Amino acid sequence: MAKAREFPSRATRVALAAGAVMALASGTAGAEGVSFGLSGSTSGPGGDSAKPAEPAPAEASSPPPQADAPAAAISAPAEYDRNPANYEFGFVTAAAYQAWNLSGKSIYFGLGGGLGPPLYRYTHLSTTKEFAWDPTLEIAYANAFIRFTAGFVDLDIGPKIGLGTVLYNPKSYSITDPPRDPTKPSLDDAPMSFFQYGAYADLRFGSRGLKVGPRIEIDRVALAGFYDTAIRITPLMLRWMH
Repeated sequence: MAKAREFPSRATRVALAAGAVMALASGTAGAEGVSFGLSGSTSGPGGDSAKPAEPAPAEASSPPPQADAPAAAISAPAEYDRNPANYEFGFVTAAAYQAWNLSGKSIYFGLGGGLGPPLYRYTHLSTTKEFAWDPTLEIAYANAFIRFTAGFVDLDIGPKIGLGTVLYNPKSYSITDPPRDPTKPSLDDAPMSFFQYGAYADLRFGSRGLKVGPRIEIDRVALAGFYDTAIRITPLMLRWMH
């Protein structure tokens, strides 16, 4: 009688089962590791893993908004009064004028008047034959002018009238002249009043607000009973304009 087939012992079966379980567990862990490694870098065929987000396109550059700067912060050339007031000084004399702009900043029209004479002016009278200290006292005068301005130079030209008096005898005749006719009036009869009219020119140098310079006048002087012609030069007068 054939001998019955022996089955593995119980201990052998338990050992085989444990080995199978361990092999199965080891294979599963390896597969998961491969799966994790692949999903961390890229997805396999048919995978549904999301692609990495692409950076958003840069917005079109636009100029930054300008700050609302106050108008005062923008430097601009100083604006001057187009119709300035003028004040003239000549040692004793003082005058005030008003000027009106006619063209740009180069041509003005003005008028005004003053009191008192510049005591240091020189005069050539038709009866004195030479320049000398002016013997007249100009009590009041009025004038008008056209002013031409170029940078820091002004030239005023215009008419002038005045009232005054002759202070002293300006030595009308020299010893070489024949004796004068006593029936004819002369400046030897000073003091006497006079009225004058004529033209003048002022030349001024300096800044816009403050200028100095000479004045030249040619006047027809009406004295008591006769006329005289005077050429007057005032070397230095000062003008303040604002």
